Amino acid sequence: MYCEHEMLEKRVRRLESQNRLLKWLGIVLFAVAMIGTARAQTGGNSPISSQKFELRDSVGHVRAELAILNGAPALRFFDSSGRVQSLLDGHVFTIFSAKTGDNVASYDKDSIEFDDDRGHELLELTAQEKDQMGKIRLNDYKNGIYTITTPKDLEKLGQSAGQ
Repeated sequence: MYCEHEMLEKRVRRLESQNRLLKWLGIVLFAVAMIGTARAQTGGNSPISSQKFELRDSVGHVRAELAILNGAPALRFFDSSGRVQSLLDGHVFTIFSAKTGDNVASYDKDSIEFDDDRGHELLELTAQEKDQMGKIRLNDYKNGIYTITTPKDLEKLGQSAGQ
């Protein structure tokens, strides 16, 4: 019986030793997992880069695109059939006709233009930085200039209306 008791005691010591080893191994693995998680989170500040980013609808059609066009960044929006509706390219914002795809309005740092859906420029508002002047130009349907109005013209008009 004494031999049996001694064997049980030996076996319990061995199991306790294995249990301590497993606890330490678990603590080390937990620490490694925490360090790995912390490193992964700090690595999340690295930039995402690509040649182009696309936004697609539920059917899979491209509806918007951020890309490099002709060496400059551009943002394009598409209709459901894939035609470009508007384009922001550098300093120019352009809107296209849904019917024909022609340019119907554009804006840049110096001017705003409005066209009909057949490509005829109808109205242009311009600002010239060098002489601090603005102009309004109205065109007829044959792209001929109908009238150009400057601030001096508006001043004359205001003076004649006041008389």
